[in-house]
Amino acid sequence: MRGIFRNFKYLSFIAPIFTLSCISRSFEESTIRLDADQCSTGVTLNQFIQRKQETCYASGQSGEYDNLKAFNPKYELYPWIPCNEVRLVSMAKSRFEREPGKGFSSGNPHFYDFETAKEYLRDLKVDMKALSDQIFSDPSLELPTSKLTESAAGKFVFSKNPVFDSPIHQAMVGVIRSAQERLYVNFMLFGGSWGAEVMREVLLKIVKAKNENRNFQVIVMHDFDNVFVFESEMKPLWDKMFSESISGPFSEHLVVMSSDISQRVTSAMPIGLSALTAPLQGLFKTPLSLLGTSDHSKIIISDPFTNNAQMIVQSKNISDFNHTNFDEGAVIKGPAASVSMITFKRDIELAAEKSSKKIKSFAAKKDQIKQWLSVIEFAASPKSTLKVSGPGKSDVMLVENNADDSVRNLEHAVLKLMSSAKKNLRAYNMLAYHNMVAKAYADSSKRLSKTPQGARMILDATLVYPLNQLFESMLKQELLFEPKKPNFRAGTEAMAKVDLTQNIRWRKFLPPIFQKSKGLIDVEPQQHTKTIVVDDLYTLLGSSNFDLNSLKGAFREFSVIIKDPGVARQSAEIFDSIWSNSSETVDSNEIVELKKMPEMGGVKPLPESIRGELIKAAQFESDRNETINPRNFKRRGDQQGPLDDNCF
Repeated sequence: MRGIFRNFKYLSFIAPIFTLSCISRSFEESTIRLDADQCSTGVTLNQFIQRKQETCYASGQSGEYDNLKAFNPKYELYPWIPCNEVRLVSMAKSRFEREPGKGFSSGNPHFYDFETAKEYLRDLKVDMKALSDQIFSDPSLELPTSKLTESAAGKFVFSKNPVFDSPIHQAMVGVIRSAQERLYVNFMLFGGSWGAEVMREVLLKIVKAKNENRNFQVIVMHDFDNVFVFESEMKPLWDKMFSESISGPFSEHLVVMSSDISQRVTSAMPIGLSALTAPLQGLFKTPLSLLGTSDHSKIIISDPFTNNAQMIVQSKNISDFNHTNFDEGAVIKGPAASVSMITFKRDIELAAEKSSKKIKSFAAKKDQIKQWLSVIEFAASPKSTLKVSGPGKSDVMLVENNADDSVRNLEHAVLKLMSSAKKNLRAYNMLAYHNMVAKAYADSSKRLSKTPQGARMILDATLVYPLNQLFESMLKQELLFEPKKPNFRAGTEAMAKVDLTQNIRWRKFLPPIFQKSKGLIDVEPQQHTKTIVVDDLYTLLGSSNFDLNSLKGAFREFSVIIKDPGVARQSAEIFDSIWSNSSETVDSNEIVELKKMPEMGGVKPLPESIRGELIKAAQFESDRNETINPRNFKRRGDQQGPLDDNCF
């Protein structure tokens, strides 16, 4: 089963690039500046949901860029939203925080005890139906998620689920508990004892509102078309949540819907395969949509249209299977949370339409959903004067592939952010298989080679290692690129001489965790963080990987760019602690020599012949879609190069 799943994953991440165009936006020019008093007075929301239309390319200059004139408004970027307070929450910190004889280091807000989590999860069995029944019967009861372990004295004792003490869980709970009027929850994976605990916190808020006779409304969404190998964790909880939302003591306050991913017009499948699988969509169940599409969001929004507006955006899914992945997120208080709720309006509409067509009893939720949509429409209306005050000084830009594919600006944001680095670039992600990411990263690496920190990237070496191995080859090719020879392709011998030790390191593997309740599946802790930090000022984080299908629109994604030196510094410090720790990462030369890698939780490299063919296919797609090439970003005057920070 595991081998089949992996082969399926290989297919789903290799796909053609959609023809794109880009828009111009300078970091500074796009920020609407407000002083502290204006932030206290409030930010009018509707001015931040319009996107600026200005092409990124110097089209028509002596015919050089005549093929780049196409413009599509879906790639326009949102403006910066000012007046936010941002707090980084991370589970990406080095797991090697022990000092001999001193136990774990204290005072580190981003440290998570992965070793304890690993032992807790080993052979973990959870009766999800009983657990789901309990939280809806009496959410005041703490979850019976402890597991019997044998103590040194030979007696069995209870140990608490360590993920409940993690920084990200505590941050999610904080956002949920802060809600007074509305709460929106949308996660790709939602299940296990962790998902049950998050849902229990939601139910406690509903109970409190009922006792106080307040109209507190909650929407919980989840992509149940893509269960992967997590169905045993998610289905009992999801079935209970949905049935109780239709008729039960919580139904007047709770709406539960499955995301509608049918609007994803771009397939994540390889060339031609989507045409074959599309007619079969919905005829039988698979662990992944036959079109390779998904709602990949990971967000909670609280009281979006009040001065209490806040949200958490993260890379972490909520399931027991995902305890030990390395992840990062941010709690954002202020108008950015409000505008984020506006961008999820279409998600709610599509999910409601889907549920209404498939489930007759869902008609009972019509008025609750209508009320939600009315509030969002009022906030987004061009005539609305609704303002939300902001408690901080951070600027936030929303970047996403939205629900109906009318906005797809995530790819542009990632490429421009990488290309704009002037002092340093740090990136760590699960996936980076994308020729244009290789171009942007290679050019930044060369440009920053003489700076103290340069450009560095940490990648995952578990399930998706073969695809990231392709990225290495792409990067070598682009590091050898010469502007005077744009069609030059380096040979195998030249590429073999390229040293990537200063460019890429690989996250080491925790030994797999055997979980009997997951159907004989080994849990491989992954470098699941999806973060870029540029010039100690800009931090991109959220749901999206940097691979072809994620960036080109196959997935509904939601991320943010935060302009805040404090947030960037914290994320950079975590990155540096991983990069510089030889117990935590290996370089590209060492990983090739790591003969025991599969036994340590990784997967075998792709055969050279297959790798070569896949690289050729990706290069072909890249060459015929030059409109997304970051090397074609528009020049502001002849004295400035295409990578200057004048086009974002």
